[in-house]
This record gives sequence, C-alpha cells and structure tokens, in this order.
Amino acid sequence: MVRRLLNGEIKSLPAAAMILAAASLVSRVVGVLRDRILAGEFGAGEKLDIYYAAFRLPDLLFQLLVLGALSAGFIPMFTTLLQQDKKSAWLFVNNVLHIIFISFGIVAVFVFVSAPLLVRTMIAPGFSFEAQHVTVLLTRIMLLSPIFLGISALFTGIAQTFRRFFVPAIAPIFYNVGIMAGALFFAPRFGIVGVAWGVIAGAFLHAIIQWPAVYAVGFRYTFVCVWDEKMRALVRLMVPRILTLGIANIELVVLTAFASSLPKGSLSIFNFANNLQSFPIGIIGASYAVAAFPSFSEAVARNDRDGFIQSFSGVVRQLFFFMIPATVIFIALKAQIVRSILGTGAFDWQATVLTFETVQAFAYGFIAQTIFFVLVRGFWAYADTIRPSIIAVVGAIATLGVAFVGRNIFGVSGLALALSLGVIVETIVLWIVLRRRVGSLDEMRIVFSVLKMIIAAIAMGFVTQYIKYVLASLIGTETFLGITTQGLTAGVAGLFVYCGVLWCLRSSELFAIGEGIRRRIRPHVEQLELFE
Repeated sequence: MVRRLLNGEIKSLPAAAMILAAASLVSRVVGVLRDRILAGEFGAGEKLDIYYAAFRLPDLLFQLLVLGALSAGFIPMFTTLLQQDKKSAWLFVNNVLHIIFISFGIVAVFVFVSAPLLVRTMIAPGFSFEAQHVTVLLTRIMLLSPIFLGISALFTGIAQTFRRFFVPAIAPIFYNVGIMAGALFFAPRFGIVGVAWGVIAGAFLHAIIQWPAVYAVGFRYTFVCVWDEKMRALVRLMVPRILTLGIANIELVVLTAFASSLPKGSLSIFNFANNLQSFPIGIIGASYAVAAFPSFSEAVARNDRDGFIQSFSGVVRQLFFFMIPATVIFIALKAQIVRSILGTGAFDWQATVLTFETVQAFAYGFIAQTIFFVLVRGFWAYADTIRPSIIAVVGAIATLGVAFVGRNIFGVSGLALALSLGVIVETIVLWIVLRRRVGSLDEMRIVFSVLKMIIAAIAMGFVTQYIKYVLASLIGTETFLGITTQGLTAGVAGLFVYCGVLWCLRSSELFAIGEGIRRRIRPHVEQLELFE
C-alpha cells in the first residue's frame, strides 16, 4: 500500500487533487512550524529582514532559468515524446537538465561577483551598510540552493507527467526540515548564516527524496547536451513564461526594496504574512491546478472543447467552494491565526498586529490567486504562454502602482494589498481572454453555484464572529491554549454552518466532494471489514 501511494498512478482529477492537498497540508503545517521557530528565535527584526532579502536573487535565478523552462513547456512536450518514442523522451529530459544548468552556472557566477552592487541598488537599498554586507554573504551562500531545487523541479515534472503526484507534494516538507535544522542547530553557533546553510541542506533533501519515484518510472541519467529542434521548441514555449515569471519576481524585488525602507522588521512581517496566506493557496489552489493541468492538456490534444470546458468549470467551482470560507476565516480570525502560530519568543505584540493586518490584506486576493493558477494552466494546455505574459504586465503595473502609494498610507500591509489588487486585475483579464478563445467557460453554472456559497459564507461569518466573542469572555485569550481554542472552535463551527447551509441549498459541489471522499475511503473500510 505504501509503494502504491508513493509510486502509483492517479488518474482521477478529484483523487489527485485530494492527495496533493493532503500532502500539501502536511507540508504547509511543517512550514508553519518553520516560521514559528524563526519568529521565536529571531523575532520580526533586522536579522530576519536580511535572511528574506538574501532569498531574492537566488530565487529569481531559479524562477527564470529553471522553473521557466519546466513549468509551461516541459510536461506537454515530454508527454508527446513519450507517446512517440520513449528513448527520445528520456534523452530530451537529460538534455534539458544539462542545458538549463550550464545556463544557470554562467548567470550564477555573474550574480556571485556582482552581489554587492545588486543588493545595494536593487534588493535592499534601505538597509544599513552592515546589513547589506551580511545580505551579500547570505545571497552568495544560497546561490547553491537553486542547483538542487532545479534538479528537484525536473524530477517533479517527470513524476507529474506519469501522474505520480504524492512524492513531489511531500518534497517541500524535507526542504523545511532543513531550514528548521539550520535555525535550531546551526544558528546558535553561526547566527543567521546558519539558517542559510539550512536552506542548502533543505534544497538537497527536496531533490533526493524524489529520486526513487523518477527512477521507478524510467529515468536514467545520460550525458547529452545538444542544441536541437526539441530544445528550440522548448525555448519558444519558455521565453514567454520566463517573461511572466520575470515580471512576478521583479514585483517581489521592488516590494522587497520598498519594505527595506520601512521600519525594521517590515520585510519579515511581509514574508510571515505571505507564508500564512500561502497555506490555503498552496493546499487548495496549487493542488487543484497541478492536478488539472494533465486533464486540460489531454482534452486539448483530443480537440475536445466540451471536455476542456467541463473540466475547467468543475475545478473552478470546487475552488470557490474551498476559498470562499477560507477568506472568511482569515479575515474573521486573523488575530487568532497569527498569535497561535507566531506569537512566541521574540515575536512581540506589535509584530503580531502588523502581521495580522497584512494577512487580512492578502486574504482579499485568495479567490483570485487560486483561479489565476487554473486560468494560466488553461492557456498552457493550448501551448499559449504569450498571452499570460502580456497580461502579467497589466497585473504588475497595478501591483506596483498601489504598492508605491500604499506603503506610505498603510505601511507593510499596503504591500500585501497591492499584490491582492494586482492578482484580481490579472485574473479578470485572463478570464476574459481565455473565454474569447474557448467560446464559453460555463459561467452561468459557476455563478449559480457561487451564489449558494456566498449565502452560506454570510451565515458562516456571523456564527464565527459570535462564537469568537463569546469564547473570549469565557476562556480568555491571554494564553496559547486560550487563543488557539477560541480560533479553532469559532472556525470549525463556522465551517459546519457553511456546509450545513450548502447542504440545504443542495450544492452539487458539496455532494461531489463528499462522494469523492467516500470513494477513496470505502475500499480501505471494506478491507478492514474483511480482515476482521
């Protein structure tokens, strides 16, 4: 059973999404524990600001040179080649591996040498000279991490092509374990530099855990490095995607520079809040998008327009089902979430307030962020990476415009608000353009389902707020146990009301998800009954 879970093919979209979501849930929980350790050890101050700023350049290289090639074009091309000639497909994989990392090595050397100038002028112009010096040191150390993460990203693409979703989904757990080891064991001796070495250890674990899975489906290392027609085709697909990722990362670079000019700790608060909001986004939005991409690609390959629309509509409606209540919870219980997770050690009350205000600003864009993931993969399924790139420019302009003004009015939460408004604009434009291409995205059915969810969410919000205030007077909120009990009880009660109202309204999404869970559980229950 364990081998089947690790290496088994998952053909059902709901099943794949649920497995990805479950694995992502565990990964995100470990990520929350990582942030709690970092917050408790360092607080929201200059040291963590340096650590997060040092991430920007290594992550930029990874996003552009590695993820840009693998995210948009690799899976469709690899899938096609496997159907034609498996030997050619595996040679393509090895060729991609070598060409990407030759390119990465050349650029990494340039970044290593020019890191002082880049940090001083682009990444953290608002830092002190001493802080900039340490940021350069950490940046140079963490340039090693994209090497291992790039190998891991290639392994992820291979596994997902074969519909092996579980191992790639749990790989981030090991990445976070490495970072936690750095904070707990390396940092006491080496300071914040020890956390940077923990990042390298985590990136190595992220890659090595996936090796057995890709070996099982047929990957064998072969040295091949040629610039052939397949690579040219991949580059044609990846260039627009690189532009999209470049725009997104330029946004983060500019926002990091903005945060460096705000009071000390602002960059740490922004990253803590961003990590918290990525909890539901990663578990739900990314899981559904990753699971849906092969189905979208297959429908397009069969020229099955109705199949694409049906698959797209089902994914979007299920995303609304999850993300509407998630938005309510993160707005109504923002203080409880932040205090329960980060309120320890050196993380004081002022940092808590600034963080939950920033979390609320992020929550306004929850729904748009998850729909955005699916829309982009809809374009990728049609081998269209150009239009999302152009539309990304629109979102970037909106984001940076709001951030420039918002940081002076709202402080660090203004940066989160800017990202939320930017992704809302981008998602709306993507939807309009994809609809023109496909002809219909089943909007009437989506709207009818969402109206039911909004009614349920209103009831959920009232119940959550009422129980929150009642429990505050009964059990108090001065301790970890008190604040956590208050948040969990109010949140769970609200979710019960949400599902109860949708059951009364006969929500097809509620029943479909419930049936999917029953189908996954029933075989195991029957096995237990036979054993007894």
